[in-house]
Amino acid sequence: MVTESKYFNFNANAVKTVFICLGNRDRADDGVGIEIGRELKKKTELKVYTEEDDDLDTALLEALEDPDIEKIVFIDAADFDSIPGTFIVTPTLSDKIRILSTHSFPINHWEELIKQHNKQMVFIGIQVSNVNFMGEVTEGVKKAKEKVLQLINPFNEQ
Repeated sequence: MVTESKYFNFNANAVKTVFICLGNRDRADDGVGIEIGRELKKKTELKVYTEEDDDLDTALLEALEDPDIEKIVFIDAADFDSIPGTFIVTPTLSDKIRILSTHSFPINHWEELIKQHNKQMVFIGIQVSNVNFMGEVTEGVKKAKEKVLQLINPFNEQ
């Protein structure tokens, strides 16, 4: 598992963090962000928005304008030339991380706005293997989903 966890502050206050979970459930592994968002919504009181059922642009604009929000965490499938099921936690998107284009939400466009509003961005990207239409989610990505949920769990235990 590749993580740059120093950028993910486990002591962050859940009230000051917004989670944006992205993906496309019709494209196998690409749905992992949506699945994580669903789990977080069921089991936590965190501020969680998904591409599936929320107006993400409005949620992000509200988070940017809210002086209490300090951190915006994006969770999505990605390709960073690693073993499927590996995930990365990073404060910025780089040329080495390719966001899958099976959905329309432009994380890279929001990155600059987040910085301009003096907020911290965190990207949790999960390396995928299968993005075939109506394909099955691979075992590695299922395991990564559980590990990411465990990583986020401390937010809800405050």
